[in-house]
Amino acid sequence: MKKNGTTRWRCNNKSCGASTARSSQTASKNAAAFRLFYDWITAATSLVAIAAKAGVARLTLRQCFWWCWLIHPQPYIGSFPYLRLSLDRRHLLQ
Repeated sequence: MKKNGTTRWRCNNKSCGASTARSSQTASKNAAAFRLFYDWITAATSLVAIAAKAGVARLTLRQCFWWCWLIHPQPYIGSFPYLRLSLDRRHLLQ
């Protein structure tokens, strides 16, 4: 895809011609939603409390979190002195 203007992108394939638009507001909303999702997952706070903090309903917040479940974190395997690292019963060898 090549950039077509400031917020529009068009496919380079002449037979396709698909286009999409992305604004900086979309990225900001996704970043804010991920921050709330991260706070909910890592803390002992209920979804109702996180929703009240954000000023939205619980179900609305769950709908905003659907894409956050698709993210697969990649563990950093650096120079550990151990030969095996166990994460969620999956063994990663160095």
